[in-house]
Amino acid sequence: NSAVVLLQETRVATGAQLPQLPPHYTCFTAGRAIDASRSGGVAIVIRQPVLANILHSQPSVDDGVESVWVRVRTEADRARSFTCASVYVPPRDDIDANVFERAADKFIQRVLTCVQNDEMLVIGGDFNAFLTSVPRN
Repeated sequence: NSAVVLLQETRVATGAQLPQLPPHYTCFTAGRAIDASRSGGVAIVIRQPVLANILHSQPSVDDGVESVWVRVRTEADRARSFTCASVYVPPRDDIDANVFERAADKFIQRVLTCVQNDEMLVIGGDFNAFLTSVPRN
């Protein structure tokens, strides 16, 4: 009975609904503009009566990053809110430093525009990050 669920690799296109979504849940999605059958796609699923509105939905573009951002409020305390982001970064062996830097800059700008001053931010995602070397203690 989770109130907010962040999903990645949904294989659902932007604006589409997840199949088999239980009643009383609202779904916000972002995904591939074309070829939605491949991996990727993100969603935030929210159980009603939790109140939510979409802040931003970014389908896959030049950097491949997909994200959906939602502001969430509960019925019990409408004055307080938090922002959720579900993010998917496809795996790559050939990531270019300039592409990575542009994607990181866009992500930071999105945080600054979506998150209010004292608001909590919850980020969940599949970042497909790996370490080439792990320091030993």
